[in-house]
Amino acid sequence: MEVLLAIPQYKYGLKGLHLGLAYIASNLRANSISVKCIDASVQATNDEDCKDLIIAANPDIVGITCTGSNYLDAVTLATLAKQTTSAIVVVGGPQTTFTATESLHRHPEFDIIVRHEGEATMLELVNAIKSGEDLGKVLGIAFRDEGRIIETPDRPQLEDIDSLPFPARDLFKANLYSYAAFPDKLSTSMITARGCPHHCVFCTQSTQTGKLLRHRSISNVAEELEVLKYEGYEAIYFEDSTFTYNYKRTKSLCEHLRRLGFSWGCDTRIDNLNSDLIHLMANAGCKAIFFGVESMNPSTQEWIGKAYDNTRMKSIVANCTDMGIRTNCSLQAGFPGETIDTVRRDFESAMEIGFSSIDVSILTLYPGSELANIFGLSQGDYERASKYAPQEYHFHGMERVYFPGVTNEFINDVYQAAAEILAESWHSSGFYIEDSEQLGNT
Repeated sequence: MEVLLAIPQYKYGLKGLHLGLAYIASNLRANSISVKCIDASVQATNDEDCKDLIIAANPDIVGITCTGSNYLDAVTLATLAKQTTSAIVVVGGPQTTFTATESLHRHPEFDIIVRHEGEATMLELVNAIKSGEDLGKVLGIAFRDEGRIIETPDRPQLEDIDSLPFPARDLFKANLYSYAAFPDKLSTSMITARGCPHHCVFCTQSTQTGKLLRHRSISNVAEELEVLKYEGYEAIYFEDSTFTYNYKRTKSLCEHLRRLGFSWGCDTRIDNLNSDLIHLMANAGCKAIFFGVESMNPSTQEWIGKAYDNTRMKSIVANCTDMGIRTNCSLQAGFPGETIDTVRRDFESAMEIGFSSIDVSILTLYPGSELANIFGLSQGDYERASKYAPQEYHFHGMERVYFPGVTNEFINDVYQAAAEILAESWHSSGFYIEDSEQLGNT
């Protein structure tokens, strides 16, 4: 039984290791299942390249990851797999986790959908296919059965993350990946915990991986760090939802990171940092922190689940800057009641805080988020989403559904304001927006 795990092709953004697939691959391999991995986002430039990669793998099962940003690309890759092999196509990831039945109805290219975390489910599924057992006994999947679509009960979350083998990084081409914080270093990503204790209304993290943090032991994380050091990695980006959620734990992790000499970055929240911790992290090699601020408006922050004190935010960012840590802030436009004037004020306020860089996007209603549930959005809405926004603001394969009332004119105005307010200060303040020149010329 040959299993191929695949990341679809997509054009935009820096490419990095897909930890989800790397964990699934390592768990399959540890259980004597032959597995190969391809990342079409860095290994392919067109459909013919994808076909060649699939044919070379000669798979019996093709597992494809699917998010909101590569949904159409996942459909394309599944179609190519069907055209070139007789393999069973299994799709997983947040986009199809929350639209499993409808996705199977809409796409005959998909044979089976794995919902939520995939390590245990994919292993049991592969073994069931191999032995011809009843798929209805496999928890956490959706599949077709004589014209019907069956969704089996959810699989309980894995509590002991330490029980998983380390991600199979060797099955991916590490030299083809780049991380914005470490462009000149051999870098990889890593997690020390799963789940998210917060519940932002636009996000699917807590619904996909759980509301409780499930921590790996410090010794298990340290062991993986030792392996990465031995393999020549110089930098790590931690993909935990809130890396600094627990002060004592963060302090212990910093001790190992300092000892091994890694450069590193992480995601966290303003309200989970203080000056002592920033100093500790900087001395341990932290070079970049990503803050999902989303809005500078206090009432909007509270509504989305991020009630920050903007005065404290400025102090935290200043502390990071003083310690040599770059700070990236994400802002979203399109929340209820926003106008282009309030968005412009948001941009101006973010500039005053002193972030090293600012990313701008339009609020997107993703399946599984509280906002999407409120509005009852379906997979069909995402596939028809091109009517919601001008084509020049669509990433390749990105099917976006915006908040009701967000118009093409508003989206144009947001990006023009971003180019004007943020990008114009790039030379003097060091702020930037990715592709700011392109945005300014649309």
